[in-house]
Amino acid sequence: MRSTNPLRREKQSILIKTGAFSVRRPLIGITPQYDALAQRVWIRSTYSEAVLAAGGIPVFFDLCTGEDALRAACAGLDGVLFSGGVDLHPRLYGALQEAACGEISPERDAFESALFDAVLDSGIPVLGICRGIQALNVFAGGTLMQHIEGHSDGSHRVRIVRGTRLHALLGTDVLEANSYHHQCVRTPAPGTVVSAYAADGTIEGIELPGDRFFVGVQWHPERILDNPRHRALMDAFIGAARAYGNRREGQMQE
Repeated sequence: MRSTNPLRREKQSILIKTGAFSVRRPLIGITPQYDALAQRVWIRSTYSEAVLAAGGIPVFFDLCTGEDALRAACAGLDGVLFSGGVDLHPRLYGALQEAACGEISPERDAFESALFDAVLDSGIPVLGICRGIQALNVFAGGTLMQHIEGHSDGSHRVRIVRGTRLHALLGTDVLEANSYHHQCVRTPAPGTVVSAYAADGTIEGIELPGDRFFVGVQWHPERILDNPRHRALMDAFIGAARAYGNRREGQMQE
């Protein structure tokens, strides 16, 4: 699939016409998986479909790690979605690799670490899903559990912490979530807030406090958009991206 080029944004008019009004569709960068043997990047269609359903336009990254190129790319985006995938290398959080640690991708780790640095101080809205929450936590200074039982196939209830952004946008204390992971956040990164737990104490959500949309969840909301709670999470992310893009365009016109 050919990628949309975020650097050509100034030549594009990405609008939805609704009656007498026009609503711009925000560009959302999505991190890919990497097949080292075939030397190709790929992404599950559920991510792009969820972004489109919520009113955004998906943009697929290549595994570029150059600081200038990444910052230029992010300057043309309205939001960044760190997607799911293989395990992060434990050395990224100061641990030795255990036998239960799964497949890793040093190339993807390097790319996402550089991308995290590019978006951290920009204020751009960020959503992390599955591996994505783990990546956000590790790159911000937290650690992971390399293996847990009972979370890799099926669903379970998640308790949403009151007073968090996640609770405000989902509007519920308890959520039924899908479960496809065997790792999780061990130590939350400094400055982050835990926003959700599973019944066994597994951390299922983290976020940065304040006005910025910086949210990570351990489940896959993009796969269950028929549930209005999970749809609300994607809608909130795209809404935050649209507002961010509108503010930035307003500043550029001043």
